[in-house]
Amino acid sequence: MRRPVILDTNVVSEAMSPSPNPNVVDWLISTPVDRLHLTTITVGELLFGVALLPEGQRKRTYCETIARTMEYYQNRTFAFDAAAVIAYADIRAKRQRMGRPVSTQDAQIAAIARANGCAVATRNIKDFEDADVPLINPWDPPASSRTTSPTGRAGSSRR
Repeated sequence: MRRPVILDTNVVSEAMSPSPNPNVVDWLISTPVDRLHLTTITVGELLFGVALLPEGQRKRTYCETIARTMEYYQNRTFAFDAAAVIAYADIRAKRQRMGRPVSTQDAQIAAIARANGCAVATRNIKDFEDADVPLINPWDPPASSRTTSPTGRAGSSRR
């Protein structure tokens, strides 16, 4: 089995948008569903985003979409557990020492990925560099999809 892939919040949000990027849609369709995972951090970010919306149809639609997404991924959602906590401290400290601080949420997602041997699919590659996890940018065209090794070196990858 190939490495599991954690979807960053921006990938999930893009898939929920009324007119998602075609490269992201193609990538999601072409990636075996059992490889795709969420984190509790992403779920929290999605719920926070919808909580900020004013009451109305748009908010109700997003709430329903998030509920369906949570149900769909219920057995494929990684939690921020003890192993991830250790990786989180290492990632935040390393990035801080490099003068490249990272947000708490991105460090938590990267830590969950590292602790579980997963890649991260994100548009924000720079936010996850130096976390020692493979990265995938679903916005890249399929023929030139960019992935980075755990060392941060770019390379080509077929999905």
